[in-house]
Amino acid sequence: MVSFEYYKNSNKNYKNNGDIKIPFLYGTLTFETNSTNEIEIEIPYDEFDRWKQIERFGIIKIKVPYIKSKQLYRIYDLEKDMLSYKIKARHIFYDLIDNILLDNRPTNCDCETALNNILTDTGFTGQSNIHIGNTAYYINKNCIQAICGDIDPSIINRWGGEILQDNFKVIINDRLGANYGVKIKYGLNIENVSLDDSTDNICTRIYPLAFNGVMLPEKFVNSPIINNYPKLKCNFVSMEDLRLKDKETTQEELQDDTVTYFDTENELYTAMRKRCNTLFAGGLDKPSISGTVNMIALENTLEYADLKELVNVGIGDTVTVEHKDIGINIATRCVGFEYNLVTEKYNKIELGSIQQNYFYKQSDIQNTVNNILNKTNGIIGDDGYVKAEKIRGTINANNTQMQVMRNVATDSPVKAILFEDNVKDSPTYGAMALGTMGFMIANKRTLDDKDWDWQTFGNGSGFTANLIKTGKLIGDNTSIDLDTGVIESIMNDGSKVIINPAEGFYNEFGDSKNEYYHLSYAGEVGFTSTQIKTIQLPDEFKGKNFKIMVFPKRLDGANNQFTDGIGDANHVLTEWGINFDNTSAYCNYEAGTFQAYMYSTFLDLSSRTFVNANPIMGFLAIA
Repeated sequence: MVSFEYYKNSNKNYKNNGDIKIPFLYGTLTFETNSTNEIEIEIPYDEFDRWKQIERFGIIKIKVPYIKSKQLYRIYDLEKDMLSYKIKARHIFYDLIDNILLDNRPTNCDCETALNNILTDTGFTGQSNIHIGNTAYYINKNCIQAICGDIDPSIINRWGGEILQDNFKVIINDRLGANYGVKIKYGLNIENVSLDDSTDNICTRIYPLAFNGVMLPEKFVNSPIINNYPKLKCNFVSMEDLRLKDKETTQEELQDDTVTYFDTENELYTAMRKRCNTLFAGGLDKPSISGTVNMIALENTLEYADLKELVNVGIGDTVTVEHKDIGINIATRCVGFEYNLVTEKYNKIELGSIQQNYFYKQSDIQNTVNNILNKTNGIIGDDGYVKAEKIRGTINANNTQMQVMRNVATDSPVKAILFEDNVKDSPTYGAMALGTMGFMIANKRTLDDKDWDWQTFGNGSGFTANLIKTGKLIGDNTSIDLDTGVIESIMNDGSKVIINPAEGFYNEFGDSKNEYYHLSYAGEVGFTSTQIKTIQLPDEFKGKNFKIMVFPKRLDGANNQFTDGIGDANHVLTEWGINFDNTSAYCNYEAGTFQAYMYSTFLDLSSRTFVNANPIMGFLAIA
């Protein structure tokens, strides 16, 4: 009979064995991503009366399928019946509901920093691979509310991610599980598989609408699998962030990171088509699969052969569903399960998308579009290339490709070899798969301990790594020094374009260096009498060695009485000038300011007197 370790309320030393081992007749673990993690256990009334030692709020330590280490569960309900003693317990993580945050404000930080801010003095620690910066305020909230509650600034809402509880460690990663190649076949006539393949929000023909309602010349983009369906599924998709530049577009608008501007209509159309193809690749043209697979009921049926790979699935893992009725493959995920703690098999498996069940419901086509784009979240730019800061996507793609090689490593030594050291404290702990398709290296296991966490890859097309610590990357015309941050590119004329953190951005030809200017700002200022003015440039000019060009914008008399700009029949311009020089006498480089004075004088012919005008000076700042 299987057993669990039990710790009395007074025993907090969970690293050692419990106070007693207790056998049990039946037990289930229910796990739902970002929601439930609890167990129900039935123990017999044995001759030693071990059941009498169990108290409410005691701790159970037990083996679970989602992580290698045994997990702690706190008892919250006890029930006696004629045949057994029933116990209900929640993961120790939920103890955090009793930790109160009076005023906690993680500010402009990544997910792990925010999580550990919340967990200060609780005995728990946080871990995350989500590096986006964000801010949240928690006033009079408990820690569970702050981490995964139905409030706007909770960690799951503000930073995103999926929670894995590992005793007193709270892990929130961008996703749980991985794609281990699990594939099943599904048809609508299979009993004991209550899956919903909703087609409400699919679209096989997109009519993209850019800013101001701009449409493609051909109006729409078709899905590659449009002919797999008996009818068209069409819809408009807003792409307001894709805009055509015009003469009224301001410099401030061009600097808006949330909008992409294009010089020509053809460039805009290309970006719209790429966005449509990105949406199709993300699954907009495929139904969403969700629901329950009853593994126990299926075990002795003919359909079990189509679904048996699910026995190896883990929480968060990708499951490819071969939909036999419409002839396409659909990617879904394991989002929850009910697990038999005695037989160590799944009773039920929940498939679907990770439910942000505290916040958003995907109810229409635009929400589905936004969900796909948020998953890719800038990985692919409008030029179609992978952004460097989103290289994790490239790593995951390589991982899928290289998994083929890894899987044959031991079976086909001529094609591939797998070297690994599984002793965690060993100085050579890690793995390397090497073969005809390339190589991949790992220095740690995945959270579920199913495989190595491959993060470094090389093949005939290039090299990808999640971290390069030091050294120099050298190509035919470009080199990048990872220690100094200096980037050099050789031009056709033999000159070098250099980006140097210490010296700036410049062109080097022989012994000469000529700076490139990448900031510009234009404006104008008016003067009266002998007034000297200090002009403040935008903040990005502060601390830079900027240059100023000044010029007369308008030479008027007072109150614009000289309407032709230089005088009229009764007024003649006799003198004007600008006092300014690009030196520290006039420029405060640290503050981003400069001083100037402009004057102009007209002769009033009717009174034979000189008139001081109010000139307007234009300027252009570059840095």
